[in-house]
Amino acid sequence: MHKIPSPPGLPLVGHTLEFMFGEMSWNLTNWERAAFNRLGNPKIMKVNFMGTPWLFVTDLNFIKDVMASKTAAFPKHVSDVGAVVLTMIGNDPSAKCLLCSAWTDTYVKAVRKIYATAFQAHNLKRAVPKLDKVLQNMITIIEAKRTEGPVDFQSLCVKMTTDAIGSVAFDLNLGALDGSGKIHDLLLQTGYIGRDRLFNPMKTMLSKLFPNSSSVKAEEAVIAAMTSEWDKLTNALLERGDPPEGEQAIWSSMRKLKDPETDKPIPFNSLRAELATVVLGGLDTTGHQLGWLLALLASHPHIVEKLLEKLRSNGLYGPDSREVSFEDLGKLTYLTAIIREGMRIAYVSAGSFLRVVPKDMTILGYRVPKNTLISYPGTRVLNTEQEWGDPHTFRPERWLTDEDMSGKFSAMFAFGPRDCIGQKLAMLEMRLAIIKIVTQYELRLKGSMDKLLQNTKEGLVIEARDGVWIHVDRRTPKTQSV
Repeated sequence: MHKIPSPPGLPLVGHTLEFMFGEMSWNLTNWERAAFNRLGNPKIMKVNFMGTPWLFVTDLNFIKDVMASKTAAFPKHVSDVGAVVLTMIGNDPSAKCLLCSAWTDTYVKAVRKIYATAFQAHNLKRAVPKLDKVLQNMITIIEAKRTEGPVDFQSLCVKMTTDAIGSVAFDLNLGALDGSGKIHDLLLQTGYIGRDRLFNPMKTMLSKLFPNSSSVKAEEAVIAAMTSEWDKLTNALLERGDPPEGEQAIWSSMRKLKDPETDKPIPFNSLRAELATVVLGGLDTTGHQLGWLLALLASHPHIVEKLLEKLRSNGLYGPDSREVSFEDLGKLTYLTAIIREGMRIAYVSAGSFLRVVPKDMTILGYRVPKNTLISYPGTRVLNTEQEWGDPHTFRPERWLTDEDMSGKFSAMFAFGPRDCIGQKLAMLEMRLAIIKIVTQYELRLKGSMDKLLQNTKEGLVIEARDGVWIHVDRRTPKTQSV
């Protein structure tokens, strides 16, 4: 593997110090992008962390056809996943759960089937009134805050998606928007703890050597509080009666889930981890992605005007407009293009979880031994002129031409049998939220979009370091009728 392109590192330690203390520790995406550019944007790049080589691959055909193959996808590197998410979903390494399973085995398939059923069109249609209620709570907050100055939509959107998944999946108010619940805040805190422990193994080592230190005790208290909240949620759903006939609720299906290997109901710790995963999967990614989308719209008013015209032509905007229906959403191709373009420019994921090369093999012309760690970066890394022509231009129309976009590097909801199982719900949330907000408000981004995109940090996802602050003014009857 010594011939694989690699950015300059230090003797013996390679890129370890950059991972632990440099830009890689808080903004891996920027570091990767600069490293790939420095090397001439190769299809594969190698870094060295703690004496272990990591490969980053950008060849889309290899990613889709081999690494994320539908029949033999590379397994997840479980210790990497566990280090990040265990603190967030019950902190029990013995719990079997979707997120921490290496292979796409019968258990993973059984859990994914629950999501696939829950997110079928007829079930998503039932979710629209629930989402509308959550979005109205969000609008109430916007109304209360907008006259005081710009509103931080990053924080607001993440809280909204927390309550959205709580309502759709559990028929519960998780209390993120109204401040009555603890899950939202604790998930964010435990997420940072998990990520810090992954990229700085010294923290994990010190937590084991000095468990009584004040810093370790503070972190463990946060993790314990998170686990306690999941215990309460799990017990509440176990004690609840069955849902109405014909309703395929996620919470009920998870409660009935049997492990295909034992044909027995999954134990409490696994159920707790799966229920926590439902929330985790629908909170950070969708919430932050929506915040970035609204920032792009707030800085591109001509795109908003075109969207409003499309909504008007469908009867969804203007003085005689009606409420949006589930059936409307599939017809709004320009809105879908806006979301796709926003996920290209301001994608929230820094890349895939690490995977493991399952056998000795040749990858893109290089011999790679079994058990080598490998991943692919997020879309932001490959926003190059070579790939897109005008990579920094927010142009939704690029998705509405006859050009075949399948060969473009745009991760969107990932690839293969372990792609984002909640993508249909995520799209539903983002579509409804954008329609509700842009039809009621004029948005103006505080500061420039370019600076916002540059001033980021990475928790579980790519965040705007100081929030997404947007000035909000009510649309007047005059502006609605133009």
